[in-house]
Amino acid sequence: FINVISHQLRTPLTSISWNLESLVSGDLGDLEPQQLEFLRATKKASSDIIDRIADMVTALDIEEDKLRLTPEEVSVESLWAAVRSGLDDQIKVKRLQVTYNAPKSSLPNITADREKVTDVINHLVKNSIIFSHEEGKIVVDLSKSKSMIKFEIEDYGIGIPKGEQGRIFEKFYRGSNAFGAAPDHSGLGLFIAKHFVESHGGELGYSSKEGKGTTFWFTLPIHSKI
Repeated sequence: FINVISHQLRTPLTSISWNLESLVSGDLGDLEPQQLEFLRATKKASSDIIDRIADMVTALDIEEDKLRLTPEEVSVESLWAAVRSGLDDQIKVKRLQVTYNAPKSSLPNITADREKVTDVINHLVKNSIIFSHEEGKIVVDLSKSKSMIKFEIEDYGIGIPKGEQGRIFEKFYRGSNAFGAAPDHSGLGLFIAKHFVESHGGELGYSSKEGKGTTFWFTLPIHSKI
């Protein structure tokens, strides 16, 4: 059912998104600021729906052990830069300060599935943006430790209630304080991210304090055997 519905919805939703992009980019003429703001919000809503459909299909593939990795040589620094650029509008809307602590020396490339590692970074950065307070701060660190690359992101947002922290990687689970910040999210992002990281031989973890913020981190081996 999920596969059939996703196929039926993706094509018209993608068409809607392309049309909105043409309007927002000014290809069809200049728009008033209020019109532009309205269309940008509509385009984001369309993109969010497409992302949620993709997450449901991915979660189904994970459950049915159908997910396959396509290894290639990738730069985690480049993947982070691409994700950061793609989320720039959302960062600006909340007037967030994003600080990147680059590694002291250039990091080696790793053998990984580019799309899936990008997805992990994207999920974690989006969560930090969504659950940060306006004009808040996000800090990203990239480092190398022995044979592993480590990505870490820290926010100073709403945090995760202590009694619920053991469940955050469960499929469809969302913290009780998350609905106010993101009432319509699926609760699949961390479930998928954990599976992607572990399928590469890495580890995903976190620390959090309600009302103070959350730090997520993951490690990936430089020489993976996927």
